[in-house]
Amino acid sequence: MGKLSALQLRPKMIAATGGDVIIFKILDEIDSGLDVDALGAVARRVHEATREWNCAVLAITHFRRLLNELTPDIVYVMTDGAIVASGGMELVDELEANGYEKFRSH
Repeated sequence: MGKLSALQLRPKMIAATGGDVIIFKILDEIDSGLDVDALGAVARRVHEATREWNCAVLAITHFRRLLNELTPDIVYVMTDGAIVASGGMELVDELEANGYEKFRSH
């Protein structure tokens, strides 16, 4: 996320939380190249860190395996920089079964 994008999002995030500032960490494809054991260790550390730092996590991934470990509260699908779908793990199930084609811009 560029500096300009972060500045544009901040007022919206503050307004959406009733004036409270939410601290969050962005993890961009943190699962890339990890084996199963390493992924589990990373997921455990992410869980610990969210409690230690009292923060939320935005985890960007293309694969279900990270989501199985982190158990997300909400899942978003982005296409061309825009959120085109949101849901829970049922959305992940749909993506696994049918792919991303339905969500691509035409």
